[in-house]
Amino acid sequence: MLRHDLSLRTLEGRFARYMCFLPVGIILGRATYLYAADAVMFTVIAGLFCVVFRQLAVERAFSLKFRLFMEYLGGLAAGCVAIGLTVLVDSYQSMPDEIFIFLFIFCLAGLLLEISFRACKGGAGYRRAAAMILSMGMFANMLLFSSVITASISLFMGMVILIYAYSVQQQVVFTFGLFATLAGLGYHIHYVMEVFNLGSWVSLSFLGITAIFVASILERYGQVIHSQLLNWQQRFKAWEY
Repeated sequence: MLRHDLSLRTLEGRFARYMCFLPVGIILGRATYLYAADAVMFTVIAGLFCVVFRQLAVERAFSLKFRLFMEYLGGLAAGCVAIGLTVLVDSYQSMPDEIFIFLFIFCLAGLLLEISFRACKGGAGYRRAAAMILSMGMFANMLLFSSVITASISLFMGMVILIYAYSVQQQVVFTFGLFATLAGLGYHIHYVMEVFNLGSWVSLSFLGITAIFVASILERYGQVIHSQLLNWQQRFKAWEY
């Protein structure tokens, strides 16, 4: 990044620039030679490569193809960082399996979202990937470890994705957020129906009151709701893919 400075393009300047890499090389070489590879070393090296690829990707002096290639390598390094952090946390403090999955998808989605903020050709693709990883990961976690906690996290994160998708106006991100929200909400409704006693008079009264209330709203505001839905549908089609 400093190679355009005239004072650093001389022989002494090049030597000064290259010396910046010497401490890092000594530390990595010493750790690799003297110690066994573990989660800490893997995470640190992956994080180092992630930072290096990030700086090369934002350097406008390089060609667009080279910067795009650095972005892709940064995405691979981000996946390695997410794996390393998850294993590292789990090795020092044993976590439940459902939290283990959540930690991984949150780390990976967060790093991909960071890449989207400075992507060469816009960050829409990285945002789609981050939303897909979050929604699919939470849905898989719900299937493997069904509980009110996992469903609540899926519902909450789905709503966060919906709000973010509305702010950036992306159809795919909004779709994944809606999927995560409905998955969490569907589990809660299924759980309520299991503990809900339809045979009691109180339950039947509650259902009757709810049906009357919903029917009254649809009768009074049905046309307005329908027109608003059509308007929102047209706006949704105009969003970025």
